[in-house]
Amino acid sequence: GNRTLMSILDALSSRTLRARTWRGVIEADASQQTIREHRAIHQALAARDRPLAEAAALMHVNTSERWLRGVLAGRPRAGT
Repeated sequence: GNRTLMSILDALSSRTLRARTWRGVIEADASQQTIREHRAIHQALAARDRPLAEAAALMHVNTSERWLRGVLAGRPRAGT
């Protein structure tokens, strides 16, 4: 129900769709890693554990940001 968050996520999602799709193709575990990160966020929310949900979300955003910065810098993977 957070319209601001939804707006931000919609903007980020649409602008990075091609890069995220490509990541799924070139990085074998990318999709599974994303699912694990999302599952951790969901489980913390379902448990009503705010600090854990915040930490899980922060980890996911950090992982995604690191990857996207690597792509923008011309590196195929953020860690390389």
